[in-house]
Amino acid sequence: MLRKAWRVYQHAHSQILQLYYRTFGSNPWGFDTRCSTPSCNGSSYSLQSPHSPGSSEWSIPSSNGSTNNLTPISSPSGLRSSLSMFFSLTGITSEQQTPFVEPNEVSRLMSAVSFGYGIYQLCVSLLPPSLLKVIHFLGFEGDREAGLTALMYARLSEDMRAPLASLSLLWYHTIARPFFALDGSNLRAGVNDAKQLITECHPEFNNSALFLFFAGRIERLESNVNGALQAYAKAVEASNQREIKLLCLHEVAWCHLIRLSYEKAYKSLTQLRQQSRWSVSFYAYLAIVCCGAIGKFDIVASSYRKILHCDNRMSKETQLGLFVLRRIPKLLDQETGQPYTILYYRLLIYELLYLWNAMPSCSVDLLQGILLGPSKNQIQDYEYDPMSVRNTYCCVNGGTCPAIILNSSRSPWYYKFIKPFVFCIITSLLAMSVSHLCDKYSASATFKIIRSDLVNLRTHLNTLSMEVKNVMETRDDLKSKLKEVGYVIPKMSEAILYLRNEVSEGMELHTKALLKAMSPEAVRELVKNELQTYDADKTGRTDYALANSGGAILSTRDTETYSAGAPVLKLFGIPICQQQNIPQAIIQTGVLPGECWAFKGSRGDVVIQLLGFVHITGVSLEHIPQSISPTGETSTAPKEFSIWGLTNVDDTNPFLFGEFMYDNTGPPVQYFEVEHTSKNAYEIIELKVHSNSGNNEYTCIYRIRIHGTLSKDSG
Repeated sequence: MLRKAWRVYQHAHSQILQLYYRTFGSNPWGFDTRCSTPSCNGSSYSLQSPHSPGSSEWSIPSSNGSTNNLTPISSPSGLRSSLSMFFSLTGITSEQQTPFVEPNEVSRLMSAVSFGYGIYQLCVSLLPPSLLKVIHFLGFEGDREAGLTALMYARLSEDMRAPLASLSLLWYHTIARPFFALDGSNLRAGVNDAKQLITECHPEFNNSALFLFFAGRIERLESNVNGALQAYAKAVEASNQREIKLLCLHEVAWCHLIRLSYEKAYKSLTQLRQQSRWSVSFYAYLAIVCCGAIGKFDIVASSYRKILHCDNRMSKETQLGLFVLRRIPKLLDQETGQPYTILYYRLLIYELLYLWNAMPSCSVDLLQGILLGPSKNQIQDYEYDPMSVRNTYCCVNGGTCPAIILNSSRSPWYYKFIKPFVFCIITSLLAMSVSHLCDKYSASATFKIIRSDLVNLRTHLNTLSMEVKNVMETRDDLKSKLKEVGYVIPKMSEAILYLRNEVSEGMELHTKALLKAMSPEAVRELVKNELQTYDADKTGRTDYALANSGGAILSTRDTETYSAGAPVLKLFGIPICQQQNIPQAIIQTGVLPGECWAFKGSRGDVVIQLLGFVHITGVSLEHIPQSISPTGETSTAPKEFSIWGLTNVDDTNPFLFGEFMYDNTGPPVQYFEVEHTSKNAYEIIELKVHSNSGNNEYTCIYRIRIHGTLSKDSG
């Protein structure tokens, strides 16, 4: 892919460069007219044309119409059609000869190819050395200077490539050069070039988030961390894109690390770990190290357990993933499971600053503080710490220790090592003496017994010391917890007193409101409203299925009427007539025992015509209560039923208003709102009973009410 891209860019750049020279009589500034090609194995690598050398496919028309053949450049057959189309659009083909190309068009093409050519050359030049060897073997290489020159020319265009070229150059000078250490430890090598780019783009892009981001990078390279933080804050305010905000937050976290502000760096890194989708494990590792640097060891332990669960999701194929995987076991002592000292975690931060080439961005005071170690009042805590930066530096450079240079009155640096060194020698001599005695008297059975007893005693002593250590730690924990409880108890007492006052006030207000609500006037008004509702057909709603108002029964489908009713009119104990069991009973006002329509079984249908077209909103179903039932139970009451809207009696596509369930243990009159509202008004509805409350012989319906609003068209 790189070789194909090289051929395309090299050929296009060469062709358009010569066209530019023919049009303007000079080359763009900074470009060489010669199209250099690297050599391979001592022989020049020449790119051949897909056709013979005499082919005119890659030729450029001259101003007088003649064709000048250029250096033949090879192109794979798969690219021939796409390149031919590209050059036919720019007039660079013999198949469509044009006598003249507009100068502004030539400049636009030169800027376009310079942008792509420059990006390609710059990116290839930044590849690892191992990959560059393979690229050189294939016969081409990345020319960094040519790429930068091409991008500088692309900045002069009038289209979108100009700001893109500026951003590419800013990325190279502020990110690529310091990160890849192209100039060694001199991080400010590209600062002047980046400043010039920012100055030239300032009139047009002074409020652009990306340009503000690179302005912050420049401030950071100049060790002006405060200015960098201000620039990143402006970039976040100017941008609404989540990616740019996370990018600025990443730089803010590194600025705090450079200033050794561990608390602020921890907050930024925690936010990055929660919001970013990339390098989550790396941000978690940095956050844990910052916690250890400020002494929050409880957070270090809890975060360490969390990052262990994310171990399987880390990318083990990248260098960053391998770095984090190798550093995670070093966050805690693997034998004891306890965190290390504060200085240990700070050394891990110094390691990160060194590996990421951020040490030169630190101020001189911070670097001196890192080099000299802790202050004088802390010298006893860290003087003999084996990981002290100052001790390490002094061991390697004893004669030039900065502490001796700054304070010549102090003892030489090696004085503090005399006592440990002598102690080590004496211990070694004693160990050798004991070993000699053991070898000499090992044959003695008494000595063997004594030695075994000493071993057991030492084992018990170690166990006892560990138990004492645990007891001391438990005592310290209990003291700290007891101290915390002593702080919490007064606050709890205040909170309980405050809560008791609030509850007392609330109960007093509630009691007053309850007494006010239960006054005789309120009870009288409540009873009056209930009586009015009962007088209004027990529901307070209009019944559009009532027979007295114009409702009628149109059909009962195939439902059979139950005819085994008992006689109700008797004369001197002799029945003289049977009660009428007709469907019209369900739309009449009588709801005494027996004033119902009974049908066989538990399933039945009845079609009812309303007094007009009604927008149906609800339905009420009524059955006698158990208190007035002759049998003392209401197993004949319907249970599951549904209401349907019909356009005619034989409508095959009815509208379902809903499926409902009547509870025979509840109130006699039960209201149900429709589950599905229809925009259309219906004059015919159908009641379908699907089951009853337990009677196997028949089901009784006492009263059905249909509620809603009468359509204006019905008037």
